[in-house]
Amino acid sequence: NLEKNLLVKANKEREEKEREEAVRKRLEKERLEREEKLREEERIRKQHELRDLTLVQRELEKYNRFVSTEEIAALDPAARRALILEAQSDALRAKEEESRKLSDQAKKLDYFTRALRLESAEVIAKNYAAQVEKDRVEHEKKNAELVEALKAKHAVDLAEKARLAHMQAFRPAFEKDMVAAQRTAFDREIAARKAAAHKKRRNEAIEDARAAYEDELDRIERERLKERDRQAKEERDRIERENHERLRREREAEEAAEREREAAAERKRKADAEAAEKKRLAEAEAAAEAKKAEDSRYKPPSMRTGGVGPGVGAAGSGGVPVRAGGELDRWSQVGPKGVTAAKAGDVRGGERGMDVRGDRGDRGGGDRGD
Repeated sequence: NLEKNLLVKANKEREEKEREEAVRKRLEKERLEREEKLREEERIRKQHELRDLTLVQRELEKYNRFVSTEEIAALDPAARRALILEAQSDALRAKEEESRKLSDQAKKLDYFTRALRLESAEVIAKNYAAQVEKDRVEHEKKNAELVEALKAKHAVDLAEKARLAHMQAFRPAFEKDMVAAQRTAFDREIAARKAAAHKKRRNEAIEDARAAYEDELDRIERERLKERDRQAKEERDRIERENHERLRREREAEEAAEREREAAAERKRKADAEAAEKKRLAEAEAAAEAKKAEDSRYKPPSMRTGGVGPGVGAAGSGGVPVRAGGELDRWSQVGPKGVTAAKAGDVRGGERGMDVRGDRGDRGGGDRGD
């Protein structure tokens, strides 16, 4: 029972420590999670605040109001809205003022234009009539001079025709040779131009084909480079994925090994604790057994504490040795049915309703008297 109680107490203490450690780890984990959550919320809040500041700044820039983000951050939301409304009002007033100025300028320009037209209409009409008359006189003068020049040229041409009239008989032969030479030169020119055009078209076709071929080679090369880059990127991605996967597996393996080491250490600690507890209990039990064996070992009456009173019967005569205080010795021999003499004496003493020492003492005294 003692060993069982000690084991139960040790197990309870160990379980209590494990529960406390689990609670500590859980609280530490919850604290870290709360801190991480607070940091994440703070980061999101700063991002939202920066986005709001940027939106306000852009809204103000639309109305030609340039304010730094630091100045905007120093304002509360109501002041920011008021600043935007003020910028809108200023921009609207500036636009209305510009529109009013343009309208006034247009009115002034229209007024001046109308005034100039009214003032200059009569002068323009007089100047136009004078110019028309001047142009008419000049035209008639030039037309008369042209008619006189054409008449003089026609008279000269008639005289030249009369002078060359006797040469008309030689004209066909002269024109025949000249026309033939011109025809031959014209045909050669046409043939040369056709050959040049054909050569040009052929060269252009060759250049077009060469350009198309080079474009196709360039396209194939671009496709090859693009495919090479794509394969290289896929290879890099694959290697990166494999590295990540390898690192993840290594990390998981390390974590599993660490957990296993911790579990092994915990098992070893528990086993050591249980072994130490069992050893301590075994030593305590051995000490108890040794003390029990020491107490139950036979001791002569002369070595017993307190001695033996008069009238006690000897062990050889069948009497039950008792201590001075009347308590039966535990070293008594076992009776026929496995009951010690001390226990048998207790039973008999109980049945007779008398003290064992008194009964034996009376009988001893009587024997010695006879």
